Amino acid sequence: MDLLTGGLLLVVGIIVCFFGLRFYRLVLALLGFVVGFYSASGALAQQSDIVQISGAVVAGLMVAVLFWLFYKFGYALVGVFLGLAVAALIVKAFSLSDAPAIGVALILTIVGAILGVVLADIMIRIGTAFSGATQIAGGIAALATAASISLPLVDTTHGSVNVNSTAGIATIVLVAVLGALGFLYQSRQTPRTR
Repeated sequence: MDLLTGGLLLVVGIIVCFFGLRFYRLVLALLGFVVGFYSASGALAQQSDIVQISGAVVAGLMVAVLFWLFYKFGYALVGVFLGLAVAALIVKAFSLSDAPAIGVALILTIVGAILGVVLADIMIRIGTAFSGATQIAGGIAALATAASISLPLVDTTHGSVNVNSTAGIATIVLVAVLGALGFLYQSRQTPRTR
Protein backbone atom coordinates (compact mmCIF):
# COMPACT_ATOMS: atom_id res chain seq x y z
CA MET A 1 0.00 0.00 0.00
CA ASP A 2 2.95 2.35 0.68
CA LEU A 3 4.03 2.06 -2.94
CA LEU A 4 0.57 2.95 -4.29
CA THR A 5 0.03 5.78 -1.80
CA GLY A 6 3.53 7.16 -2.36
CA GLY A 7 3.17 7.08 -6.13
CA LEU A 8 -0.25 8.74 -5.96
CA LEU A 9 1.01 11.48 -3.65
CA LEU A 10 4.07 12.10 -5.83
CA VAL A 11 2.19 12.34 -9.15
CA VAL A 12 -0.69 14.43 -7.80
CA GLY A 13 1.75 16.56 -5.83
CA ILE A 14 3.74 17.44 -8.95
CA ILE A 15 0.58 18.41 -10.86
CA VAL A 16 -0.80 20.45 -7.95
CA CYS A 17 2.55 22.13 -7.15
CA PHE A 18 3.39 23.26 -10.67
CA PHE A 19 0.02 23.55 -12.46
CA GLY A 20 -2.39 24.57 -9.68
CA LEU A 21 -3.43 27.89 -11.16
CA ARG A 22 -3.60 26.84 -14.80
CA PHE A 23 -5.76 23.76 -14.15
CA TYR A 24 -7.53 25.08 -11.09
CA ARG A 25 -10.74 23.02 -11.27
CA LEU A 26 -8.90 19.80 -12.14
CA VAL A 27 -6.40 20.43 -9.35
CA LEU A 28 -9.25 20.83 -6.86
CA ALA A 29 -10.66 17.50 -8.00
CA LEU A 30 -7.22 15.87 -7.67
CA LEU A 31 -6.82 17.32 -4.18
CA GLY A 32 -10.28 16.00 -3.34
CA PHE A 33 -9.29 12.57 -4.61
CA VAL A 34 -6.15 12.57 -2.48
CA VAL A 35 -8.09 13.68 0.61
CA GLY A 36 -10.74 11.00 0.12
CA PHE A 37 -8.22 8.30 -0.80
CA TYR A 38 -5.87 9.09 2.06
CA SER A 39 -8.67 9.36 4.65
CA ALA A 40 -10.36 6.13 3.61
CA SER A 41 -7.01 4.33 3.38
CA GLY A 42 -6.25 5.30 6.97
CA ALA A 43 -9.74 4.35 8.15
CA LEU A 44 -9.49 0.96 6.43
CA ALA A 45 -5.89 0.24 7.44
CA GLN A 46 -6.88 -2.93 9.32
CA GLN A 47 -8.69 -4.39 6.28
CA SER A 48 -7.22 -6.46 3.46
CA ASP A 49 -5.35 -4.65 0.70
CA ILE A 50 -8.20 -5.14 -1.78
CA VAL A 51 -10.79 -3.67 0.60
CA GLN A 52 -8.45 -0.85 1.58
CA ILE A 53 -7.59 0.08 -2.03
CA SER A 54 -11.18 -0.28 -3.28
CA GLY A 55 -12.61 1.77 -0.43
CA ALA A 56 -9.89 4.40 -0.82
CA VAL A 57 -10.49 4.74 -4.58
CA VAL A 58 -14.28 5.00 -4.14
CA ALA A 59 -13.92 7.60 -1.37
CA GLY A 60 -11.35 9.49 -3.44
CA LEU A 61 -13.64 9.61 -6.46
CA MET A 62 -16.61 10.76 -4.36
CA VAL A 63 -14.65 13.62 -2.79
CA ALA A 64 -13.11 14.52 -6.17
CA VAL A 65 -16.60 14.88 -7.69
CA LEU A 66 -17.70 17.08 -4.78
CA PHE A 67 -14.64 19.31 -5.19
CA TRP A 68 -15.23 19.50 -8.95
CA LEU A 69 -18.86 20.53 -8.47
CA PHE A 70 -18.19 23.08 -5.73
CA TYR A 71 -15.12 24.64 -7.32
CA LYS A 72 -16.45 28.16 -6.74
CA PHE A 73 -15.61 27.69 -3.07
CA GLY A 74 -12.12 26.76 -4.18
CA TYR A 75 -10.38 29.89 -2.96
CA ALA A 76 -11.29 29.04 0.61
CA LEU A 77 -10.64 25.32 0.01
CA VAL A 78 -7.14 25.98 -1.32
CA GLY A 79 -6.46 28.10 1.74
CA VAL A 80 -7.78 25.32 3.96
CA PHE A 81 -5.45 22.82 2.24
CA LEU A 82 -2.51 25.14 2.68
CA GLY A 83 -3.34 25.51 6.37
CA LEU A 84 -3.71 21.75 6.78
CA ALA A 85 -0.48 21.04 4.89
CA VAL A 86 1.50 23.46 7.05
CA ALA A 87 -0.19 22.11 10.19
CA ALA A 88 0.68 18.53 9.22
CA LEU A 89 4.31 19.50 8.75
CA ILE A 90 4.46 21.31 12.10
CA VAL A 91 2.69 18.48 13.95
CA LYS A 92 4.98 15.82 12.44
CA ALA A 93 8.18 17.86 12.69
CA PHE A 94 7.68 18.64 16.37
CA SER A 95 5.76 15.47 17.37
CA LEU A 96 2.89 17.44 18.87
CA SER A 97 0.35 15.53 20.94
CA ASP A 98 -3.39 15.46 20.28
CA ALA A 99 -4.62 18.73 21.80
CA PRO A 100 -1.81 20.98 20.50
CA ALA A 101 -1.97 19.24 17.10
CA ILE A 102 -5.71 19.89 16.82
CA GLY A 103 -5.21 23.50 17.92
CA VAL A 104 -2.46 24.11 15.34
CA ALA A 105 -4.54 22.46 12.60
CA LEU A 106 -7.66 24.43 13.50
CA ILE A 107 -5.89 27.79 13.67
CA LEU A 108 -3.95 27.27 10.43
CA THR A 109 -7.04 25.98 8.62
CA ILE A 110 -9.06 29.07 9.57
CA VAL A 111 -6.20 31.42 8.69
CA GLY A 112 -5.73 29.61 5.37
CA ALA A 113 -9.43 29.84 4.49
CA ILE A 114 -9.51 33.58 5.24
CA LEU A 115 -6.36 34.20 3.22
CA GLY A 116 -7.78 32.12 0.38
CA VAL A 117 -10.85 34.31 0.07
CA VAL A 118 -8.97 37.61 0.47
CA LEU A 119 -6.00 36.90 -1.80
CA ALA A 120 -7.73 34.75 -4.48
CA ASP A 121 -5.31 34.01 -7.40
CA ILE A 122 -2.17 34.57 -5.35
CA MET A 123 -3.57 32.22 -2.72
CA ILE A 124 -4.29 29.59 -5.34
CA ARG A 125 -0.67 29.77 -6.50
CA ILE A 126 0.68 29.71 -2.93
CA GLY A 127 -1.77 27.11 -1.67
CA THR A 128 -1.39 24.69 -4.57
CA ALA A 129 2.39 25.13 -4.73
CA PHE A 130 2.95 24.35 -1.07
CA SER A 131 0.18 21.73 -0.76
CA GLY A 132 1.63 19.99 -3.81
CA ALA A 133 5.14 20.29 -2.37
CA THR A 134 3.92 18.64 0.84
CA GLN A 135 2.40 15.81 -1.19
CA ILE A 136 5.62 15.41 -3.19
CA ALA A 137 7.66 15.14 0.02
CA GLY A 138 5.18 12.64 1.48
CA GLY A 139 5.21 10.64 -1.74
CA ILE A 140 9.00 10.49 -1.83
CA ALA A 141 9.12 9.42 1.82
CA ALA A 142 6.42 6.76 1.31
CA LEU A 143 8.15 5.39 -1.78
CA ALA A 144 11.45 5.27 0.12
CA THR A 145 9.74 3.42 2.98
CA ALA A 146 8.18 0.94 0.52
CA ALA A 147 11.62 0.36 -1.04
CA SER A 148 13.30 0.07 2.40
CA ILE A 149 15.43 3.14 1.69
CA SER A 150 16.26 5.36 4.62
CA LEU A 151 15.74 9.05 3.83
CA PRO A 152 15.77 11.90 6.35
CA LEU A 153 12.16 12.79 5.48
CA VAL A 154 8.88 12.56 7.36
CA ASP A 155 6.67 9.82 5.94
CA THR A 156 3.25 11.45 6.33
CA THR A 157 1.49 8.23 5.31
CA HIS A 158 2.35 6.71 8.71
CA GLY A 159 0.65 8.78 11.39
CA SER A 160 2.04 7.00 14.44
CA VAL A 161 5.71 7.04 13.49
CA ASN A 162 8.01 8.99 15.82
CA VAL A 163 9.94 11.59 13.89
CA ASN A 164 13.36 12.94 14.77
CA SER A 165 14.03 16.62 14.39
CA THR A 166 16.46 16.11 11.49
CA ALA A 167 13.77 14.43 9.39
CA GLY A 168 11.26 17.13 10.34
CA ILE A 169 13.60 19.96 9.44
CA ALA A 170 14.72 18.26 6.19
CA THR A 171 11.07 17.79 5.20
CA ILE A 172 10.20 21.42 5.95
CA VAL A 173 13.20 22.61 3.91
CA LEU A 174 12.26 20.33 0.98
CA VAL A 175 8.65 21.53 1.06
CA ALA A 176 9.78 25.18 1.27
CA VAL A 177 12.09 24.81 -1.74
CA LEU A 178 9.60 22.84 -3.85
CA GLY A 179 6.76 25.18 -2.87
CA ALA A 180 8.79 28.25 -3.82
CA LEU A 181 9.72 26.68 -7.17
CA GLY A 182 6.08 25.72 -7.80
CA PHE A 183 4.89 29.23 -6.94
CA LEU A 184 7.47 30.83 -9.25
CA TYR A 185 6.64 28.42 -12.07
CA GLN A 186 2.90 29.07 -11.73
CA SER A 187 3.49 32.84 -11.62
CA ARG A 188 5.15 32.68 -15.04
CA GLN A 189 2.30 30.72 -16.63
CA THR A 190 -0.73 32.01 -18.52
CA PRO A 191 -3.99 32.60 -16.63
CA ARG A 192 -5.86 29.63 -15.27
CA THR A 193 -8.34 27.50 -17.21
CA ARG A 194 -11.68 27.09 -15.43
